Amino acid sequence: MGDLIGQEVAGKLLYYPYRELKRISESGRGQFEHTALFADMCRLNALYMISRAGSGHIGSSFSSLDIISYLLLCELDVGLSATDGKDIFFSSKGHDAPAYYAALMGTGAIKFENIHKLRKIDGLPGHPDVQTKGIVTNTGSLGMGVSKAKGMIYANRLKGRLGRVVVMTGDGELQEGQFWESLVSAVNNKLSELIILIDHNKLQSDTFVKNVSDLGDLEQKLSAYGLCVARCDGNDVVALSETFKAIRDDVRPKVIIADTVKGKGVSFMEHTSLDSDVDMYAFHSGAPDKDAYQLAAKELILRVQNRAEQLHLGTIELETEAVEPGQGASSEVKKLIPAYSEALIALASKRDDVVALDADLVLDTGLIPFREKYPKRFFECGIAEQDMVSTAGGMALGGLLPIVHSFACFLSSRPNEQIYNNATERTKVIYIGSLAGVLPGGPGHSHQAVRDVAALSAIPDFAIVEPSCPSEVGNLLEWCANVHTGSSYMRLTSIPWEIPFDLPSSRSVSFGQGNVLLEGADIALISHGPIMLSQAYNAVKKFAQDRAIEVKLIDMPWLNHVDDNWLEQALAGCSAVLCVENHYSRGSLSDTLAKVLVQSKKLNVTFSTLGLTDVPPSGTNAQVLESVGLNEPSILDQLISIADSVQRYSVKRNEITAVTEGYSLWTQNSLEEYRCKSFRTKEAETVAWIEQVMQDGDVLYDVGANIGLYAIFAGLIHPNSTVYAFEPLARNFNRLCENIQLNNSGNVVPLHIALSNVSRIDQMHVSDERVGGSGSQLGAPVSDEGEPFVPVAVEHVPTFSMDALIESLSIVAPDHIKIDVDGLEAKIVEGMDETLSSGSVKSVLIELNKNITDQARIFDYMKGKGYSANHVLNSHPNHSRHRRSAEKHSNVENVIFTKD
Repeated sequence: MGDLIGQEVAGKLLYYPYRELKRISESGRGQFEHTALFADMCRLNALYMISRAGSGHIGSSFSSLDIISYLLLCELDVGLSATDGKDIFFSSKGHDAPAYYAALMGTGAIKFENIHKLRKIDGLPGHPDVQTKGIVTNTGSLGMGVSKAKGMIYANRLKGRLGRVVVMTGDGELQEGQFWESLVSAVNNKLSELIILIDHNKLQSDTFVKNVSDLGDLEQKLSAYGLCVARCDGNDVVALSETFKAIRDDVRPKVIIADTVKGKGVSFMEHTSLDSDVDMYAFHSGAPDKDAYQLAAKELILRVQNRAEQLHLGTIELETEAVEPGQGASSEVKKLIPAYSEALIALASKRDDVVALDADLVLDTGLIPFREKYPKRFFECGIAEQDMVSTAGGMALGGLLPIVHSFACFLSSRPNEQIYNNATERTKVIYIGSLAGVLPGGPGHSHQAVRDVAALSAIPDFAIVEPSCPSEVGNLLEWCANVHTGSSYMRLTSIPWEIPFDLPSSRSVSFGQGNVLLEGADIALISHGPIMLSQAYNAVKKFAQDRAIEVKLIDMPWLNHVDDNWLEQALAGCSAVLCVENHYSRGSLSDTLAKVLVQSKKLNVTFSTLGLTDVPPSGTNAQVLESVGLNEPSILDQLISIADSVQRYSVKRNEITAVTEGYSLWTQNSLEEYRCKSFRTKEAETVAWIEQVMQDGDVLYDVGANIGLYAIFAGLIHPNSTVYAFEPLARNFNRLCENIQLNNSGNVVPLHIALSNVSRIDQMHVSDERVGGSGSQLGAPVSDEGEPFVPVAVEHVPTFSMDALIESLSIVAPDHIKIDVDGLEAKIVEGMDETLSSGSVKSVLIELNKNITDQARIFDYMKGKGYSANHVLNSHPNHSRHRRSAEKHSNVENVIFTKD
């Protein structure tokens, strides 16, 4: 198990506060019994942190805590950085970070409040990082520690600094070749300051080290390099002290093999309680369940108190923290790894040349079912990715189809040269990189595979694929194995994820061609994998709720190849393309798309990307997505920005778009299309008002008729009525006339005039030059929100008050009035004083603008004329106020006034 990400332990969690740890460490500094007590207290605190975070590594944290406590309290004068001129200590394996954090907090080196923030973005990362006080190097990628320690010693010597450098490694880590490479020059350069501590707890992530790659006579191997080698019980601080004393004056680089127990301190977590042939050690990574936590905490607390009483230290006080249960998984949560397990077995059942290779991650990579079904075709290679990949290359030369597995962060980088070498031999090897992308966020950047595509994409005849959901996994694996001629790399999301979309039923696996998940005509959003596509899908859905721009969402499973012809067809008519990457924005799908778009003679689009630009942080999944700008709100903001800054609305030829049965309008842009398509949902109360309040034979004044959407509808369902449609903007008025003619609406009378409270020729300041646009203002270029704007045009229009219009033109007075003019409502109402006073007007529908003063002014005026806003349609269940409130436009509201 590499890094299982589970759910935090809910309920009452316990830990020892800083004051108690300080009391123990200061009262007994250098005393071994106090040090052992301090280690056990840190075990409880590490257990608390892991349980609260929902992930972490208990086994290696517990095995190493006696060593860490001894070093900090008894042996070393540790600095907080590599340049302090003091002793330096760090753990190369990195999995034991909770243990080191607990000890550093216990000694006051880092703030104790961080005990609640393991794997949180404002707290402590899942693996050590130099941004954390007291951490001198980034670790988590195995095998680098001794090399880093040597570099620190070289720097100390050149800078004239003294101090020892102690680096702790895991025993499974010794399978990495870099460890052995680093020993030779350490001896040659007589680095006497170097002390290598091997936490020899006998287990690596999945099982016993000896079952994977037996270390043999480790003392003899290390001695052969010319190192000073000693061995002791690493969970016994007295033995550790004696060993350090014994090697202190040796001038050679030193190695201490510290025999420890994985899970030390909790009986049922200790590996010595397991049979030697056990398949899985349960406490390598992940949080314990509630029962296991309570049993472990009880055992630790009891031993701590017994030790304290023996040392006459009194009661060691505890503190508690209540942790609420996390949100359970929804029914939409999907998992790719089980789907891959099934697909691999299905492939192997058809091809007896299929073999699977693993790098000590058999559970995480989904290989247990394969190992059980085909044990002779399964090869465990241990933590030795370069060896594994070259072994696979030899298998391919020998006529097999090797499928190689590890975490994507390691598989794409450590054996990169070996992968390229295999590819140059023109054989086929399939590489499966799980834990791909920026999530899970808890482990931190050492385990976040966000550069894997860039590392591999340039290899000739090498395909990189990523399935978006379980149903796509098998098809892509089948294609890699049976269709593609070269090698390939599949990146897999390891964590369960809620997937809101389904792939189209008509899809087929065609090299370089994506799947359209949502249709749209204006912007294309292209992404890959379940996490990014889910965020994008939800963002597009929200974007479309009240916007005329249409967004096409495309699942692109091919990350380093695009079919040029398919892309040109898929993007036809679009004016902008956004690529959202679960990867650095350089070197992945974005670059592949950009190359095609630049060379295309058929496409004229703007292109932008959302991807990582810096090292990702450690934190919860939600925190990390927000931090790197890849969550749903960030994608939505980018879509809005694109809509505001590029050619926002694609202009097309005139088309006829259906509004409802028997009713259509001319459309030329997506705004007009949107008005048609959202007719019954955008303002449901307006449609209901026309259908239910207005009667056949009534006269309607539609003030601000725009392109005639509601005016023509009223004329169609009330054929004996007369509808006067007032529209002052020239382009909208022209379209209004065209739509009246299209629908043979002879009872709709278009009037190219504006209404106000005075009669004169006035200036209309145009804010939106599109046909169907709104927001233009009469008299002054100030929006209905009170904000000045620069008009795109100014038109001179005849303006009348409604009273003057009726008197001078002798047109029929209205039974119903609809006013939607984006800010001039109060003036129009004041200009129809006599019309309202006559008592002939049955109802008035007004879209009240955001100006609260105007709203109150209109309500008072209408009340004075004997009209109230008590009509039942003001409480319509689908009233537009609900949509507007959700979109933070709560001050815009349609109100129906009727005669009391």
